[in-house]
Amino acid sequence: MRTSKERVFKSVPEVPWNPEIPNNWELVRLKSLLSRKKLTVGANSKNLQLLSLTLRGVIVRDVSNSKGKFPASFDTYQQVNKGDFVFCLFDIAETPRTVGLSRHDGMITGAYTVYKGHDGFDPKFLHWFLIYCDDDKRFETLYRGLRKTIPKQVFESIQIPLPDLDEQKLITRFLDNLELQVLESVSAKKKLISLLNELRDSKISETLLSYSTTSAKDWFGELPSGWTSKPARALFEERIERSQPEAEMLSVTIGRGVIKQSDYLVNAIRNRDQSNLDKSKYKVVKKDDIVYNKMRAWQGAAGKSEFDGIASPAYVVLKCKEGIDPDYYGLLFRTKLFAKEAEKFSYGISSDQWSLRSSDLKRIEFPIPPLDFQRAAVKKLSMDLAEVELSIQSIELEIKLIEEYRRSTVGLVVTGKIDICDIALDMSDIDADYLSEVKSGLSNDIGTELTEDVE
Repeated sequence: MRTSKERVFKSVPEVPWNPEIPNNWELVRLKSLLSRKKLTVGANSKNLQLLSLTLRGVIVRDVSNSKGKFPASFDTYQQVNKGDFVFCLFDIAETPRTVGLSRHDGMITGAYTVYKGHDGFDPKFLHWFLIYCDDDKRFETLYRGLRKTIPKQVFESIQIPLPDLDEQKLITRFLDNLELQVLESVSAKKKLISLLNELRDSKISETLLSYSTTSAKDWFGELPSGWTSKPARALFEERIERSQPEAEMLSVTIGRGVIKQSDYLVNAIRNRDQSNLDKSKYKVVKKDDIVYNKMRAWQGAAGKSEFDGIASPAYVVLKCKEGIDPDYYGLLFRTKLFAKEAEKFSYGISSDQWSLRSSDLKRIEFPIPPLDFQRAAVKKLSMDLAEVELSIQSIELEIKLIEEYRRSTVGLVVTGKIDICDIALDMSDIDADYLSEVKSGLSNDIGTELTEDVE
């Protein structure tokens, strides 16, 4: 096997994902590795577990804890076997994860495309390569139509770089070890952030509400003298302006509220070209508006904007009416107390799809303390939380750097830019189930990540 010093590259300018690969690697069509399958489960659906394609991969869906409506019958769903690949070949530009390698037998909606792998290659290597492509949407030149769909025949003609089978397995071993190290490191840092967020949330809730909520029948408890309560429709008006594509692009983070995308570390490092992004449907945001992500309100993805700009159609933008302080309610939207209430009013089949629609938000009751109390509470918190916020931001920065290191390393390895074979020979194989458990545990930590801007 070649060492990195001996590696010679050849140009492959016709493929969209990379301009060159090692000279001893092959280029093969995806259809020579995978075969499309379409096996409807029929009456056997009652014996199969329901699967879903998520950022964690292909997971078993917990139907008992799911919200929303299910189809009257799952008989039209398609069968998935352990080792099958599952692809979402539509809405690719907006979908957080479009590829998964199933570790489970079960069934999945017919909207997805399922493939069975052939013999003679390492499926995990192919999965890692496709994750690399998916993370940066490297197949965007193949999209068709308004729904950003890749036709199946076009997808199957994609050229995949393949080293020999021994090297494929060494690359898989190396990347699995890297993934585990990253997950464990990020998990430890997110636990620290979680503790800081608990401290922060406790201070915010205590200061904003100024009374105990433990005996409350509603999320904000029994009101002190002089306080009132009203549904959100009486306090906020939805802003539905659009068509300002040149405005500053904004996003919502779970930990930091509304931020400028240009200031966000991952965007700066990855330097994504957003010149072709259709911003005509993006919503106008004005300074002092409250913005939340419909899909992540139940995790605390909300806050008051300090900027004018535009935000994803996946967000709800609210103007505060007269008589309330935007800073006060911007903070209240970010508390765990509100997040739990948002979860009650969110709908969807699974937690990855729960959505708090503006029509449902309007029904949520909010406390209304006197205006002078609102302003005094905000002023006190700005002083009390300064050190906590700085600590959280510092750890966030460390996490983003670690995650970006992982992404860039995966890209270098699966395209042969760096040779890790000698290193991988001294590593142990990572159990796939254990790796999945670690990843699943980390995904349950709401953390401080940037929420997906999906509709």
